[in-house]
Amino acid sequence: MFQRVLIYAGLLVTLVVFALIMGAGEKDSHPVRQEVAQSLNDLYQDVQAENWGSALASWEELEQAWTVVSRRLSFTEERLPLFQLETNLAKLKGSILAQDRSSALQLILEMQAIWHGF
Repeated sequence: MFQRVLIYAGLLVTLVVFALIMGAGEKDSHPVRQEVAQSLNDLYQDVQAENWGSALASWEELEQAWTVVSRRLSFTEERLPLFQLETNLAKLKGSILAQDRSSALQLILEMQAIWHGF
């Protein structure tokens, strides 16, 4: 009887430890998540104004924030939206370098729609 209680207690402790480990990064990612949203907004404003130098700097900030957030989201979210965001991020850099306003705005709005789904 005592062994059975120890086994169940051990299993319970193991489950609690795994739950704590999996949820540990969630509180840290909120400021970075806000940074991704803010970078998308800044990027939209820069492209709208055709300020390409500032847009490239905003894109680099977005890429850095996305790198941090994507590692944490890969445990909790579906992979397809993450892949779409990464693909659009690469396409967006090309649009900025080519100074293609319409393509860049389209990609930013698509990224914002995907991001709000998280």
